[in-house]
Amino acid sequence: MNSSQSSNENSKNKNVIKIPDFRKYITKKKIKDISFHSSGVHITWSDDITYSYNRFWLRENATDPETTHPDSREQLLNLLNIPDNLSILSAEITKSGSMRIVWAPLNYESFYDPSWLRFWGENRLKKNVGLPDTKLWKNFSSHDFPTVNLLEDKQEESLLKWLHHLKVYGLSVLRGIGDTTKDLEKVLEAFGIIKESNFGKVFNVKFEEEPISNAYTNIELPLHGDLCTRQFMPKYQFLHCLENSSEAGESLLADGFMLAEILKETEPLAFKALTEINVHFINKAESSDYQWVEKVIILDKSGKVVEIRMSPWLRGPVCGTEEEEEMFYKAFRTFMRLAQKNELQEKIKLQTGDLLAFDNTRVLHGRNAIGKGGKRWLRGCYMDSDDVDSALRMGRIPRLP
Repeated sequence: MNSSQSSNENSKNKNVIKIPDFRKYITKKKIKDISFHSSGVHITWSDDITYSYNRFWLRENATDPETTHPDSREQLLNLLNIPDNLSILSAEITKSGSMRIVWAPLNYESFYDPSWLRFWGENRLKKNVGLPDTKLWKNFSSHDFPTVNLLEDKQEESLLKWLHHLKVYGLSVLRGIGDTTKDLEKVLEAFGIIKESNFGKVFNVKFEEEPISNAYTNIELPLHGDLCTRQFMPKYQFLHCLENSSEAGESLLADGFMLAEILKETEPLAFKALTEINVHFINKAESSDYQWVEKVIILDKSGKVVEIRMSPWLRGPVCGTEEEEEMFYKAFRTFMRLAQKNELQEKIKLQTGDLLAFDNTRVLHGRNAIGKGGKRWLRGCYMDSDDVDSALRMGRIPRLP
């Protein structure tokens, strides 16, 4: 073996890193046995679980400074510069518990941290790595609605708990963020980037004499999702309450994923229609003409519900045959009736300083009609999922105010 390629496991060189990224990996499991074959290695762990690791993936994630930049942790080695006939000469457990591989044809050795190997063995087939699982709900009792108080001396802890609830339940309220027009941006820009729309970076939900949306009236709003007319609906919506002295005007919320599961069980033909028949979603505005053709209930390849597009007022014609049109309307009306059931809705009256967050692709929202007395003023905006997910994976808020 070349001296320049000798063992770096115990090297004190500051350029030597143990992990090819910036995550913190922890495991109590130890490598029990390693076997190698033509496509990679099999590692059996102390709990007798075995995971496979591809040879090209291991080689391009070696931690030596010729392969991975010690500062950026990004690959320096071009994948196409790895020989097609890459193979493993030997694979063994080191005294420290890491894995050592000697590669052919270059007789090059690499070391791999067991916590990193275990993490990706467990999570390689998952899509939402490092994020909490979702929990479906029908409604909440008064004491268990996902709510977090923003504590001055524990801002990061408060925000992370709020985002955790948002990811798990699809909604959460953060209390006590303030009552000025700067507080919404101050909170959200601590961890993410606000997504602009044709309504601007931030929009005001309050009564207008000449409204461009039903949201800017005092009428009741049935349950819906925002911007179904876009190819990519905004993932998260945030509504900051500056004033709510009106009679009624409660926010209505329903778990669209739960509704879809109930529909699948009780009305399978309706579920089938809404997952197979496309409809035109078309906005109605003088200054824009957004359109998108999609299903109301969207499934992934495994059949899991991943998105709900519910719009009672921004739909064009059904994109189907005459028979499919009838099937769609019957199914959609069934879905709407289901969403109107009180036992499947949550009602909450936001107070000044409350910040309601919800998953716009999952949780349907609406409101009761606003009474004549008093005022209701919410400031709202959107955000994609990436920034929320990043903060949760890191376990910290990168830009605390």
